[in-house]
Amino acid sequence: MKLRNNVDPEKKVYSRNMRNAPTQSESILWSYLRRKQLGVRFHRQSIIRGWIVDFYCPSSGLVVELDGAQFHDKVKDEHRDAVMQGIGLTVLRFPSSRVFTDINGVLDDIRYMV
Repeated sequence: MKLRNNVDPEKKVYSRNMRNAPTQSESILWSYLRRKQLGVRFHRQSIIRGWIVDFYCPSSGLVVELDGAQFHDKVKDEHRDAVMQGIGLTVLRFPSSRVFTDINGVLDDIRYMV
């Protein structure tokens, strides 16, 4: 299934900029996900159906999102998650703070899903 049809060039640039300037929680989690440390490959700041996701594992169809302290629109997040689930992806959401307080629990949850 092709998830990256006709990606907006501006969104590609924005995604690249986000990869180059990750949040602290994204940086910490990426240090555990990169280089197949969990046995599967993850991409960061991937564009899927027009949305930029924090982390994506193509082999298992897993999307991992870190929700920061900034205001999130729960309705938009639920819609986005529903669309992704509708195309066969699984979405895991964690509060960014959990990366700092329970990284092993976060990694266990991700391992279980891949």
